[in-house]
Amino acid sequence: MALSYQPEMSNSDAFIFAQRITTAQGNLAQRLCWERCADTMGSFEGADRSDDAGLPSAAKQCIEACVHKFADTAMLVSGETQLWQLQALRQQELGAARRRLAWGAGATFAALGLGCYLLGAGDD
Repeated sequence: MALSYQPEMSNSDAFIFAQRITTAQGNLAQRLCWERCADTMGSFEGADRSDDAGLPSAAKQCIEACVHKFADTAMLVSGETQLWQLQALRQQELGAARRRLAWGAGATFAALGLGCYLLGAGDD
C-alpha cells in the first residue's frame, strides 16, 4: 500500500506506519500464496513452513508466480495511488493560489476604490 503523507504525522510515525503496511502486505501475500498453492504441496503439508528446501518444484513455481503477481499488482496500485495523490496535491495548491490571487485582487480593487473615493471627494 502506498503511504500517503499527512502533515500531522511525524517522521517516526510515518516510518512506523510504512513498516506496518509492509509487514501486513508480506503476511497477506504469504497467507494467500500458501492457500493458493496448497494443492501443489503434496507431502509438505505437515512440514515446517519456515524452510522451503523440501518443497516440490511445482509448489515452488506456484509460490514464486503468486508472489510475483502479488508484488507486481501492489507496485502498480502503489504507483497509481501516488500519481493520484500528486494530482490531488497539485489541485489543492492550484486552488489555494487562485484563492490568494482572488483575495489579493479584491484587496487591491478595494484599496483603489477607497483611494479614488477619498481623493475624489474633495473635487465636489
